[in-house]
Amino acid sequence: MRDIINTQALERMRKIHADSGGIIGAPRRYEDLHSEGIKASLNCIARLMLENRLYGGPRRKH
Repeated sequence: MRDIINTQALERMRKIHADSGGIIGAPRRYEDLHSEGIKASLNCIARLMLENRLYGGPRRKH
């Protein structure tokens, strides 16, 4: 079951990464995936991002 969720999440995360230009980090991706019905924890999303080199961009200083 976990492999199916990881595969679904990773596929969608790659699309989000490409659409955002690589700016969105793990917390925002977690929210996006959760709203689409993919149930994965924030730590799982962060781990998948790290393993697949999907890094978010740095925050701007105000």
